[in-house]
Amino acid sequence: MSTLYVDTITEKTSGNGVVIPGHVIQTVYNEFTDTTVSTTTFTYVDATGSDLTIVTKQANSKIYLIAMCPLYMQNTCTGVAIGFKRGSTLIDGVNGTSGDTWQILNGTGLSTISGVGLRQHLDAPAVAAGTSLTYKVQLGMWSTGQVTVNFAGYGHKSKFLVQEIAQ
Repeated sequence: MSTLYVDTITEKTSGNGVVIPGHVIQTVYNEFTDTTVSTTTFTYVDATGSDLTIVTKQANSKIYLIAMCPLYMQNTCTGVAIGFKRGSTLIDGVNGTSGDTWQILNGTGLSTISGVGLRQHLDAPAVAAGTSLTYKVQLGMWSTGQVTVNFAGYGHKSKFLVQEIAQ
């Protein structure tokens, strides 16, 4: 086995940077406390305050997203999930009665239930370096009732992390 010792790595061509496939190039993070209440069935809606913008440093990078949100279902809500949107396009989550808006918490028959929604996604937007991408956490609800992210009065914080991964 060999050992490589270096003090400095310098790019060969000015402005190209040093790319190591599979490594994190940059990370952006958002903790948001805005309360979002949804009574919209079978459809994902924007979680207020969750927007994160990342400006790509390398062309064709993959973007890793992970969100963790405190969720509260009430009025016999039968299911809830979180998803992701890039710009105005839902990229993780499926709307409609055959969708997945119920898959994180399912509380059929219960008047209230709370828990933490966690979702991750690997996006491959195939864009040039220097492209600005805005991501949002989505809140989805199945059938009747109401679902809340960051229920007011309890000091809840949702967490949203986005990383650019070199290819």
